[in-house]
Amino acid sequence: MTAVPSEGYQFDKWSGDIGANAPGNATISVVMDRVRSITADFIRAYTVTVNASPGLGGTATMTTLSGSLNTSGNESSVSAQYANGTVVQLSAIAAPGYRFDGWTGNVTGSQGNVTLVVDSAATIIAEFSPSPSFWWEWTVGGVAALFLVAFSIVKVRSGKTKKPDDIMPTQPGDST
Repeated sequence: MTAVPSEGYQFDKWSGDIGANAPGNATISVVMDRVRSITADFIRAYTVTVNASPGLGGTATMTTLSGSLNTSGNESSVSAQYANGTVVQLSAIAAPGYRFDGWTGNVTGSQGNVTLVVDSAATIIAEFSPSPSFWWEWTVGGVAALFLVAFSIVKVRSGKTKKPDDIMPTQPGDST
């Protein structure tokens, strides 16, 4: 016997007189040597979809006890069916040059790691945006450094700090 779920459902287990079969296997063999009452039990399942936007901005991952699915490379979206009540851990990791801005859709928030308890179909988007570039940060830092040097020169010329020739070096043997 093979349990085949209808759309929107997932096989859960066999119940009844299944003999030595494992109840969680969708396909079982039963010797019909007597009258048996066997039931295939199904539970409601929902599709959960996670997207990374933009796809190159980072990776979004769905993790359950049965495994992980994540967006990567050309796959900016992944989907799976989960039984009602399944706990799904969602995580987002920004790619180099991007930052994670937050979750939108059926889950919202700015934390990179969140938990979803499945009770309906869900579409969740991990939003990423370009972060300031390394060169931009160095340019801003360089401009600030130039400003400090120029400010120091102006202070020296205005007489508010001692000029190098105002400082009298001590001669060897001087005891002053």
